[in-house]
Amino acid sequence: MNSPTNPDMINRKQLLGRFGLGAAALAVGPLCAERPVNAPAAKGLAAVASQTAAVGKRCLTHCIDELAKGDDSLAGCASAVRDMVTACTALASFAAANSKHTRASIAMCQGICKECQAECEKHAQHHAICKECADACERCMQSMRAA
Repeated sequence: MNSPTNPDMINRKQLLGRFGLGAAALAVGPLCAERPVNAPAAKGLAAVASQTAAVGKRCLTHCIDELAKGDDSLAGCASAVRDMVTACTALASFAAANSKHTRASIAMCQGICKECQAECEKHAQHHAICKECADACERCMQSMRAA
């Protein structure tokens, strides 16, 4: 939104927002210059990432339910799963569009899925959804490597 006194000026919030987006673009720019993901691989990756996010949402709901009951042992799991759902949702969107940003999203998502998998594996013996989530993260990482 322009300044109310001068329509050609931008306010501080707009300037910071534009700077932040520019800095992000500069940071991932070199990654985006890599070869694109081929269309069939991108489509398959979008499906796997979307499925992983769906499993993650169920796991996150379970973690929140357990936290509400006073079991704080799943706090780390909830945090890791929340990040994984966010990353896989973004990856699914980029891959479905076969965006030039798919490779950068893969680079980010791999580490996040690995962290989520490690956290969920700590609880897999006691919570079936945690095992399901860890397995989903593994499938997603395999799909990212294949792309």
